[in-house]
Amino acid sequence: MTFRMLVAALTVALLPALALAGDFDGSKTLRCVSTDVVSCAGPGVCERTTAELTDVPLYVTIDFGKKRISGKLDGGEERETPIERVETDEYATMIQGAEYGRAWSFAVQSDDGRFSAAIAGEDGAIVLLGSCEVD
Repeated sequence: MTFRMLVAALTVALLPALALAGDFDGSKTLRCVSTDVVSCAGPGVCERTTAELTDVPLYVTIDFGKKRISGKLDGGEERETPIERVETDEYATMIQGAEYGRAWSFAVQSDDGRFSAAIAGEDGAIVLLGSCEVD
């Protein structure tokens, strides 16, 4: 009887953590904001910058149902790109796509929604760090 009570108590205690982990598994639309941006124009030529200066949206919406990532630039222009691949493991949800000669990859941590993303093309790369929440 004591063992069953212990298991029941642990289950109830862990439910909020399990629910939170499920929020970042690719089943819910996410709204993400970049907090750190690094732009690299070539080998060893990297600098901290802003989303606005690198021509990427500060806020993006990841819509797994529609398989799209979208956002607005600082000037109001809307950007959207198709999601080509989603893979989830116990640590993160990885999202990838490519268009206009650029490849991009986005990894959202399962436990807290932090993300890292990279956009790579012939003219260099942009690395974004930030966090997501359920939209």
